[in-house]
Amino acid sequence: MQILSSDADKETTVLFIHRENVSADLKAKMKELDSLLGLNPKRQQFKITYGMVPGSDGEISLLTRSILQIMIALAAEVEVPIKDVIEGRTVPGDNQGKKADHKQGRLIDIKLSEHKPDDAFTSVNYRDHWFWIDDRDFKSKRTFAFLMILFSLTETGSQQGLPLVTIPSG
Repeated sequence: MQILSSDADKETTVLFIHRENVSADLKAKMKELDSLLGLNPKRQQFKITYGMVPGSDGEISLLTRSILQIMIALAAEVEVPIKDVIEGRTVPGDNQGKKADHKQGRLIDIKLSEHKPDDAFTSVNYRDHWFWIDDRDFKSKRTFAFLMILFSLTETGSQQGLPLVTIPSG
C-alpha cells in the first residue's frame, strides 16, 4: 500500500498487487478476489475509496464502521444482571438465554458475577456486580486490546475545545 498526494493536497491510498512470479494456487485465489470485488485482473494498482460501490474496476471501496458502531456491537455481547433488565436500566445482552455454542461466533465475552473474579484479564465493579474478561479467553483479550488501540488512535491529547465552566464567586 502507498499513500499518494495530489496537487490539491488530497491524499489517496493505493493498493499494489504483484501478479508476476506467483504460484498457481495464489493465481487462483487472486482470480477469485478479482471476481468477488469486480476488479480488472490486468491491473496492478487499485485506488482505495470509502463507500459501498466502487466507481470503476480500478477501485476497492470499503464501508467501515465508526468507533461508536463498533462499541454498540460489542456492548450487545455484555452479560447484564437480569434485575437491571427488569428495572428498565438496560436491555438483555444478545448472548443471554442462548446456548454455550453461541459463544463461538462472538468477538468478546464479558462475564458477569457478584464476586470479584479470581483469574480476570481485566475487571470493573459497577453497581455491586463485576464485569470481566477471563484471562484464558484469548479472543476476548485480543478484541479488548484492539478497542483500546482504536481509542488511543482517536485521542488527540489536545485540551483545546473542551468546555469551559465558570463558577460565579459572589
